Amino acid sequence: MPEQNNSFMWNLFLTFKKASWFKIIGYPAYLVRTRKQVVRYPFTASNGKTYSGTILGIAQQLADEGFVNMIALIPQCFRVIPTQMINAALKDPVKSFFKVEKDSSFFKRLLSNVLAGTAAGAISLAVVYGLDRYQTVSALPPECVTEPSTIYDIYSGYGLDIVGIMVYRGLYFGIYDTARGSKDLLFPKGFMGHFVNLRSVLQLVCYPLGTISLTQRVHCCTISEAISIINDHPDGLWEGYMGGWKEQFVLHVVIGIGFHYLYKLYPTENKK
Repeated sequence: MPEQNNSFMWNLFLTFKKASWFKIIGYPAYLVRTRKQVVRYPFTASNGKTYSGTILGIAQQLADEGFVNMIALIPQCFRVIPTQMINAALKDPVKSFFKVEKDSSFFKRLLSNVLAGTAAGAISLAVVYGLDRYQTVSALPPECVTEPSTIYDIYSGYGLDIVGIMVYRGLYFGIYDTARGSKDLLFPKGFMGHFVNLRSVLQLVCYPLGTISLTQRVHCCTISEAISIINDHPDGLWEGYMGGWKEQFVLHVVIGIGFHYLYKLYPTENKK
C-alpha cells in the first residue's frame, strides 16, 4: 500500500480501490446488459438448453456456464491504473493545447472542452481497448463471438467509441454551461439524485452508439455491418438498439450511490 503522503500514488490507490468495488458489485448487471445487447434470445447454447432473455433466464445461463466469465473482472479492475496514469500525464498538455480565453464565445469554449476530453480519452482508450474487448467477449457465449484475425479486428468499434465520447461531452458541457444557474435541476440533491440526473439521461441518449460499437467489437465488423445486424433483431429496432438499457441504468445508480458514500469514507484529496 502506498504512503499517504505520496499524493498521486495514494489517490491512484484509492481510485483503484473504489473502481474495483463498483465493478465487482455491478458486474452481474453488466453481464446481463451485455448479453441483452448482443445475444439473440431465446438462445440455444452448446449444452442443448434454450434460455429466455429475461433476467432469470440469463442468470440460469450464467450459472450453467459456471460463471467462468467472472475472470474478466481481474484485468478490468486493473484497467483503472494505466487509464489514470495516462490521464494524469496528459491533463496539463492537452488542456494547454486546447486552451481558450475566458471571455471566448460559448461555442469556442464548448469546442475546446469537447476536443480536449476526446483527445485524452482517445489516447487512454487506445491503450486499454484490448482489455475492454476481452471483458466484452468474456461476458458472452463463445459461439456469439467472432475471433479477430488482425489488429484492425481487435480495434473494431474504437472509432465509434471516440465519436461517442465527443457526443457525450458535447451534450454534457453544452447543457451544463447553458443551464449553469439551474445546477440543482441537472444534478438533483438527495437520494433520488442518484437515479435521475444529467449523466443518466445522456448515457441513455448515447446508448444506441454504444450498442453499435459493442456489436462491432464482438463481430469484428464495420459500422454498416453492425447496423445491419442490429436492424435484423427479431424483437424490433427498440430492442436491437436499446436492449439492456435498464441494466445500464442500474449500473449508473450503483456507481452513483457508491461514489457518494465511498467518497465520504475515502476522500481522494490528500489532506494534511
